[in-house]
Amino acid sequence: MPDIYLQPGSGSGSGTLADPYYYSELSTAQSNAGNGGRILFTDGTYPTAASTWGTGGFSDLTYRSLNLHGAKIATTTVNTLRFITLDDSSTVTCQVENFELDSIAFRGVNSSSTFTFTISGVKRIDTGTTATSVGIVALAYGVNHKILNSLFYLKPTGAGTKLTEYFSQSGKEINGCTFYLDVTNMGTGASGLNGSGFTGKNNIIMSTDSTRVQDAVINSANLTNCCIYQMHTNDSSGGTNNIFTDPLFVDASTLDFRLRPTSPCINAGTAS
Repeated sequence: MPDIYLQPGSGSGSGTLADPYYYSELSTAQSNAGNGGRILFTDGTYPTAASTWGTGGFSDLTYRSLNLHGAKIATTTVNTLRFITLDDSSTVTCQVENFELDSIAFRGVNSSSTFTFTISGVKRIDTGTTATSVGIVALAYGVNHKILNSLFYLKPTGAGTKLTEYFSQSGKEINGCTFYLDVTNMGTGASGLNGSGFTGKNNIIMSTDSTRVQDAVINSANLTNCCIYQMHTNDSSGGTNNIFTDPLFVDASTLDFRLRPTSPCINAGTAS
């Protein structure tokens, strides 16, 4: 269960911290990490097209930014969302931790009915994109996927842009996350969370304009101790111990998502 290190770019490395593999050698890093191993991304930007992490059938692989948000996974094409497919059909578990993401979304492998992944500590900041569809993450494939303690901030431009948070099918958990949808420059009803089967607790889910959010975009009945604000008709009822008011961030416009001392979200979560 070794630790294998990566650095941005192409070339030839040995996988040690002093001489990391290059990102172009990811498949070699995965093979050498093996079952239960960790692939640690050193600081820098990792441009990527649509790709797959985890080929080779290894179980319990961890992909982690060595320093919190120090490794940035970014699309190679401006204004185009790229998916990273997590693992092949023979891999059982996978963890993705502490990355910054730019127009990158993760999804499970299509053919696996047993594959499980956990995404935690990621920060997704997308601003100014004009893509026709801007997704956050796809939980449509596999079972028991989780997103934990992560931040998703999206601010697309253009009335035709569709902002999508895709959490399809049941058996998925989203806990301790903040979803901030700045929909100021979008058309009416252009934003939504597609998929109502997931469960969640201790999340903040909000937009900047309720009229630009699709009707019935989330199933608040599946949410516990969450703050839901300006998410159209889901701002009124459902779930257990949810609140439907402004969470009072310090300054979302400068990406300061700390809570003000007067925030109704403070001590409103659950430890269960």
